[in-house]
Amino acid sequence: MISAFSFIDQLRGLGYSQYAGVPCSFFTSLINHVIGDPALDYIGATSEGEAVGITFGAFLAGRKTVTMCQNSGLGNMVNPLTSLNYPFRVPTLLIVTWRGQPEVKDEPQHEQMGKITHRLLETLEIPCLPFPTSESEISKTMEQAETSMEQRQRPFALVMQRRMSN
Repeated sequence: MISAFSFIDQLRGLGYSQYAGVPCSFFTSLINHVIGDPALDYIGATSEGEAVGITFGAFLAGRKTVTMCQNSGLGNMVNPLTSLNYPFRVPTLLIVTWRGQPEVKDEPQHEQMGKITHRLLETLEIPCLPFPTSESEISKTMEQAETSMEQRQRPFALVMQRRMSN
């Protein structure tokens, strides 16, 4: 299991300082660590599209950004990701929780999105990797994400399953 502190510390070292999103219980510990760090900023959004707009603006102000949402919120991100981030080549690290993951018990409203999360990211031309599950995976995962965002100047997603500690 990975700790929120270890992940956020690695991101801080890579220059990520602006976080925005709509909360999900899967990343409560991530949000709490960001809020508790005076060098980092978290803005809670009322919708996932708004979170993309917040991080888009922060990028224009010179910040490296993280946009967080539950996979059900990907639908609310489609327009800003395709009409802002895509044409203007604005990267952001997306952390998307995988609610309704096949073979994992969850609420019925998450079932369909759980089945199509990866296909939706593929349709949006957003490459993704699983969120790291061990401390040793963080730097390799982030190296791949950083390389993609640097080369493509577009978002990259980490898909998080329920497995994070404080």
